[in-house]
Amino acid sequence: MRGDYNVSISYWKAWRSREVAQEYAKGSAGASYKMLPDYLNKLVLANPGTVTELHTVYDGGIGHRFKYMFLAMGASISGYQHMRPVIIIDGAHL
Repeated sequence: MRGDYNVSISYWKAWRSREVAQEYAKGSAGASYKMLPDYLNKLVLANPGTVTELHTVYDGGIGHRFKYMFLAMGASISGYQHMRPVIIIDGAHL
């Protein structure tokens, strides 16, 4: 700031400005988590056989909080049945 505009600001003000700019450009994490259910539904519609699961935990003061998500693409599920069975013996411990 000082070199380009000849303006002096504190380190923390510059850091906070950077965080605000990044949130403006990328969006907030909370907003991204709120979009997950719609995204998973669209993924299932676009890819037949896809399995999705989204789990949240209810926290009284905050509301629903993300716990975990499971995603298996339909192509991976259908391709699994065509895999060859393999038995591997690891003799490193012998």
